[in-house]
Amino acid sequence: MSRFGWTLVLAMVCALAVARVGDFLREPLPARDTALGVAAIAAVAALHVVIVMRPWRPHLLLAAQAFLVFAPYLALGRAWGPLSGFLGAAILLTVPAPLSWPLFALTAAADTAIDAYRGSDPLSVAGIAIVVLNTGLGMFAVTHLARRLDQATGQRERLAALAAERERLESTARLRGTLGTELSRIIQLIRGGLTAPTTERLARVADLGRTALATARTIADAQRVVVPAVPPAPDADRTARIRPRLAWWFLVLILADHSAITVISLALEPRTEAGVWALAGSLTAVSVGLQLYHGAPRAPGPEPRAWPWTLTLHGIVVVIATAIPFWSPQSVLAPLLPVAGAAVVRLRRLWAWAIPPLFALMPALVSDRHWTGAGDYVYWNAGVIVITIQVYALCRIPEVTRELEETSGDAARVAAVTERLRLARDLHDLLGMSLSGISLKAELAARLLPTDPDRARRELSELLVLAERARDEGRSLTAELSLPEEIEAARSILEAAGLHVTVSTSGPPPDAPLLAVALREAVTNVIRHSTASTCRISVVSIPGGVRLRVTNDGLAPAVPQGPGTGPTTAPERRGTGLAGLTERITRAGGRLDAGQRDGTFTLTASLPR
Repeated sequence: MSRFGWTLVLAMVCALAVARVGDFLREPLPARDTALGVAAIAAVAALHVVIVMRPWRPHLLLAAQAFLVFAPYLALGRAWGPLSGFLGAAILLTVPAPLSWPLFALTAAADTAIDAYRGSDPLSVAGIAIVVLNTGLGMFAVTHLARRLDQATGQRERLAALAAERERLESTARLRGTLGTELSRIIQLIRGGLTAPTTERLARVADLGRTALATARTIADAQRVVVPAVPPAPDADRTARIRPRLAWWFLVLILADHSAITVISLALEPRTEAGVWALAGSLTAVSVGLQLYHGAPRAPGPEPRAWPWTLTLHGIVVVIATAIPFWSPQSVLAPLLPVAGAAVVRLRRLWAWAIPPLFALMPALVSDRHWTGAGDYVYWNAGVIVITIQVYALCRIPEVTRELEETSGDAARVAAVTERLRLARDLHDLLGMSLSGISLKAELAARLLPTDPDRARRELSELLVLAERARDEGRSLTAELSLPEEIEAARSILEAAGLHVTVSTSGPPPDAPLLAVALREAVTNVIRHSTASTCRISVVSIPGGVRLRVTNDGLAPAVPQGPGTGPTTAPERRGTGLAGLTERITRAGGRLDAGQRDGTFTLTASLPR
């Protein structure tokens, strides 16, 4: 969402720069001076973009922008137009509030004083002041709202993160209270049997391991079903809210500036009759009133019902003002053209953005005599785009911010549910193999105890390590796994289950936690869903990455899937484990494939380095 606001800011800055270039091109200058002026305007606009993005040492950049705004007067003289609006907006956005507004006024006064010193009449000086105020206030308003939108987006993200963290803590507490208790009992039994193991004690450990595995499955299923509560929104970010009244007042100021431009333009006409003043005043008043009805920021609620009719009437007013022959359309259209922004806001269609260029071309189509060169076309057309962006931003950014506030609860709920599903997936992927291995190793030690007590004690020692690791993983499911350690653990568990295990690596296995998770999932599936007697594990380097492959024989018998469906072998069923693992590996830029061929089942996971 924040890109939306900053896209509008960038578009408006570019359009304003183009408008200033068009105004500058009106002056007949040597090619060198023209190139210098255009380059200076581009530099001012580019530096403004850098400043509003809150860069390093903004005050130094403000000084550089002030130099670019005023220094060209020395080289270009009267031809250099007012650009202090860029500097004024940057001051308002950078300097603290008590000092920013006087500095903004001082900047505008300096530009108008330079124009007065060059011999311009008072009305032209007033026009320069209006242009500076309009440019500065317009850029400040849109950028200020874009920053508020940034804050609202950040608040929404923080609320979602808070919900996820809260869910993580609550789930960890549930795991410690249930699964952690059972694993602690298993560890106590194993430690008590290290010196004098008994078959009964080992059988008890195997039973508790199966119980812990069932508990883990129950917790994982519950994580997927229960809808979590949403934490309240933090009060610290209420400053991110955008009041529609604030944007409304910005629009009123912009309309007032444009109306003042009409007054000054008519006053500069060689001869303006009282009837012309009355007609221009009437059209301006009607246009401003209509704009504030259908093209202004509004409080939450339904759209104005009559906007299709009032918007049409507004367009007709613009056509009438353009077609009247006894004034220059450029003199009276300034306060009327915000209707283009209102049309884009209300229609909300991509093709609606074709309306502003049509309005921009109307004066040229109706009255060619008022256009003296390419600079007039560029200045006027860019100006229409600027006012359209301003109106659209003032209306839409408060709406988007309000939508963000209204959906913050949904975002937090989604984040909490996502965290629940992640914990359920990790509980399955990370703990499944360890808990299965506890029962297998306990049963193996019980079988070995009568014939080979020394090996039974070694298996019991490995079982203690496995149980402690399972307990630690239950306490912190976010801990990353080590692939080399996981290979050794997989070998131990598979051999305890009676499989012949072959491990091959091309050099030391890399430290790839996600491949360690894939290996654990593969071993869990071998133990649970197959009657395998052999298992091959290989980790090899491939161009640009590393590949893990786990192959086993002994596919599980067919499992009916329900009425009306055919059977499928258990390894072919892509349950939550493989589905979640596929999603994680794909998101990391890798690939996971799993399937059977020629009586074997193979899981292959590849990751880029």
